[in-house]
Amino acid sequence: LNSTNNFWFLDMGFFSLNYHTDDSVVKYERVENVDSDLASNYDFAFVFKLLPDENGIPKNQSSTAKFVIKRLRKQGFETFTYLSVQNDELVVLIRPNMEKLEKFADKINFRIEMDPSFLKNIIVEGQPDHNIHPRPKGITENVTKTNPYHHIFGRYESKVEGKDKEKVEEKVDGKGERKAKGEKDEMYLKPKGTQGPFSINNKLKLINYMIRAPKSFGGCNLNISNLIYHKEMLNCFPLHDRNLTDQLLNAIFDLKNWLWQLPFYDVKEYFGEKVALFNVFIGHYSQWLVVPSIIGLAFQLVVWATNVKTFSSPVLPFYSVLVTVWGIVMLEYWKRRQATVAMWWGTTTFEEKELDRPEFRGELIFSYIDGSPMLYYPESDLSFKIMSSIIVISTFMMIMCGALAAIYVLRFTLNSSIGSSEASYVASALTTALILVLNMIYQVIAKRLTDNENHRTDTMYEDALIVKLFVFQFINSYTSFFFIAFIAQYLGRPAGAPDSFRGQCGAVDCMQPLAINMAIIFGTRLTLTNFLDVFLPWLYKKLKYRTETKGIPADKKLTPAEEDYMLMEYDNMIDSITNYAETAIQYGFTVLFATALPIAAFLSLFNNYVRVKFRIWKLFSFYQRPIPKGAQDIGTWQTIFAIISVAAVVTNGALVCFTMTAIQGFTYYAKLWVFIGFQWTLIAIQFIAKFIIDDEPMDVVIQKQRMEFIRRKIIEKVEDEDYGEEYEISDEYNTEHDDDVVDNTSNGYSCSLSVYYCRGIKKGRRRKRHKKILDHSPIISVLSYPFDQPNNTDVGDMEMAETSHLLSDNIQFYASPKLD
Repeated sequence: LNSTNNFWFLDMGFFSLNYHTDDSVVKYERVENVDSDLASNYDFAFVFKLLPDENGIPKNQSSTAKFVIKRLRKQGFETFTYLSVQNDELVVLIRPNMEKLEKFADKINFRIEMDPSFLKNIIVEGQPDHNIHPRPKGITENVTKTNPYHHIFGRYESKVEGKDKEKVEEKVDGKGERKAKGEKDEMYLKPKGTQGPFSINNKLKLINYMIRAPKSFGGCNLNISNLIYHKEMLNCFPLHDRNLTDQLLNAIFDLKNWLWQLPFYDVKEYFGEKVALFNVFIGHYSQWLVVPSIIGLAFQLVVWATNVKTFSSPVLPFYSVLVTVWGIVMLEYWKRRQATVAMWWGTTTFEEKELDRPEFRGELIFSYIDGSPMLYYPESDLSFKIMSSIIVISTFMMIMCGALAAIYVLRFTLNSSIGSSEASYVASALTTALILVLNMIYQVIAKRLTDNENHRTDTMYEDALIVKLFVFQFINSYTSFFFIAFIAQYLGRPAGAPDSFRGQCGAVDCMQPLAINMAIIFGTRLTLTNFLDVFLPWLYKKLKYRTETKGIPADKKLTPAEEDYMLMEYDNMIDSITNYAETAIQYGFTVLFATALPIAAFLSLFNNYVRVKFRIWKLFSFYQRPIPKGAQDIGTWQTIFAIISVAAVVTNGALVCFTMTAIQGFTYYAKLWVFIGFQWTLIAIQFIAKFIIDDEPMDVVIQKQRMEFIRRKIIEKVEDEDYGEEYEISDEYNTEHDDDVVDNTSNGYSCSLSVYYCRGIKKGRRRKRHKKILDHSPIISVLSYPFDQPNNTDVGDMEMAETSHLLSDNIQFYASPKLD
């Protein structure tokens, strides 16, 4: 429907209507097909169930459908409405009015990437009408790898204010293509494949915000989650763009592209930062897995060749040292990687402000902090519900431990009848099945418990769900390994077992059954998980397609929106938690018991290669397109991976000292001291690595400072404090400095203070060059040593100290390379 004033509906099969807005006459045209080109011009789809008439035939719109469409049109959305292939559902396609979308982006202070050429011109030319100095040399570009004007994100402005309106003109670029009018549009980087300033990702985000935002901000004030929950609406989702999906899949499945070389930016534009960041993490993790995979494979071959019966090769302790140090270094470099990615994607401040969840329930009161209206939920009620969740979870974990114990009782019973090796295989297979089944059941329980706790924000909700899911999965996945590695050898030997067998290990030591158990469970888990990840969405699509097309002729085509409706809904939060949890469990297999199964790193690398490529293909083929969600980092998962890395030191140290036969001749106390030394030495190395490796590269730190400076000058137009006194750096400058000792009584230390003075030339007046101290304060101070730059050093060989909080904005200051 293209009408913007009235909504009309007729039940005439599969059709589209073009209406006149004359209330007395309704004219329409029946269209038999809604092709993909037409559908590609729309962004979102809504699906409503039709209500039955007096004969039970679905014909009537629900009041909710009328209400939603009216709200959408009122805020400028264009709608295209038609019946589903079975004539029992109403499909509504929408696209925004770009002018209203731009105004909405302005109202909510939406941030988009700014054009580097525009930024450089403004910095160089200055803004005299806003009392901002020109900087003829711009910002020094050769200090960092990142161009100073790239990856700068600023608040979107929908119109040009003040004197800037005089600069509005129409320009033509070198290719003869018309550019958008006005300095407003020149401010922002025009993404490829779009006609306006908003990328595909940003456009979908804004549409989603606009649908849900209050009317005071220009939004529709529609609580979509609540409508779907109460069955008033069947679904709401962005539409797939099949032209883009084909291009992306070709790049992803290109054999020349390793996991760390995939088109992550394009994935981010299509699915959002949250989905893309997980793939970036997998790429980083896989790249770092290459070295331990090669070494682990070599060590595993050595073990198989020399110690088939015991699996206690003396080379294994060296591999455990390598893996435990590798793990923490990999995670520290991931912090640097995610900080860089957040800078590229403009999400460095994503978590600073977060709205309440639509599902949050509370009493409307006036805030006890600033008096504004707010929803209040008593802390005591939240604490009570959390304690109730703990009781339920603890009960479920006891049931799980009892089931695992029953499996081991069965194993010991089967030892005498089918043999210890066969009994071990049976127990491992049953354990794998139990783990997978309990994980699926527990996931449903954990989600309902977290819903009941009524957390205020998505971050609080997600953190609570992560803790519940991962604690259970950790215990569920590793309990059997801890039992074999550290408990079984101290239990009594089963009746009829050979005298050479150790405790209840079922072998001469526990390393062999531990390795076999790990190989079976890890391999089976990887295979089944990957299979189910693809099979279940495929099965869902097939069953839903059969239901939705029942009784329809085979030659009747579905529209693109209907095809997307057949797909499984993608839950950004749950699917993200599931993906990270699987990766964390896999990481645990790789590092926690690395001594028992060195080949686990190679298996993890191979699994990642298959899993990532098929996962993205699965998102395109079997899932509805998710609403893009932002992400600054991997959040709580960083802490979980770090905890696993520290735990790996303890488990591998215990395996080497108490389970392997490498130091079998030592006394128990000698083994204990070796364990303590092994453990604390590696923990100390991990701590030193965390201390030495910065969380953010210097390029990112500097670029964030540049972003803040440019934001203040270009967006907020904060004037230079010393605008009345304009200075330029002369070609000659004095490298003399005054050394003095300053006693800082407030901080309790003394330092060597070195001050450079800039020679300035006041514009418009002839005056003798002289030393000048701005505001009677030192430009910069350096602790512990003075500057010692030779007087004949060229400015080009010196680094620019970008200390805008210490320097006046109109002074370019060059510091010695010794300055750290």
